[in-house]
Amino acid sequence: MQSLSDLSTAEFRSALTPERVKIGMIIQAALAGGALLFFVAVSTIGLLNQPKNPAAIDYSMLGIMTIICLMLLLLTYITGSFVYNSFFKPERLQAAFSSEPINNEGRPISASPAEKAVSLIRTAILVRTASLEGAAIFGLASFTLAAQQGALKTVPWIWFDILPLIVLLLWVIISFPTPDRLEKIFETKMIRR
Repeated sequence: MQSLSDLSTAEFRSALTPERVKIGMIIQAALAGGALLFFVAVSTIGLLNQPKNPAAIDYSMLGIMTIICLMLLLLTYITGSFVYNSFFKPERLQAAFSSEPINNEGRPISASPAEKAVSLIRTAILVRTASLEGAAIFGLASFTLAAQQGALKTVPWIWFDILPLIVLLLWVIISFPTPDRLEKIFETKMIRR
């Protein structure tokens, strides 16, 4: 069986079938799209909601939620980067290419090294996207609480709660799994040695 060190860029490129690339694209778009649709719904409802009496808005709770949201964004960005890069450590790559994946019935699935490389890169991208989505959903939950209190128009700093969503959307745009991007990741992360 061929190893990662023997895998050429041309072989990797041949494993980038439209079906394999489309799987990653659909999942990436769904992760970002779900959070974006939730934001649109909440902000529309919140902006249509008349602001309550400013004395009735729980500013301290909203402030604490915003601080937690921003800290969670920082934490998920750092840990997401660490986990993403850990997929490409030499020992992890060696383990991934020396083992055979198994199906639900426990039988080995024969996959070429190029197919394994595509799958590994797609998994690394999706794990990082999912971690950023967690921070985005927390921010949107905090944003929802503000919308329920009618604070979207009266508390300008509450809009910081959508910063994790913006980071998620930027990450999805930057890392959207096109064949060229996947090939670049292969060349820089997997055959750089």
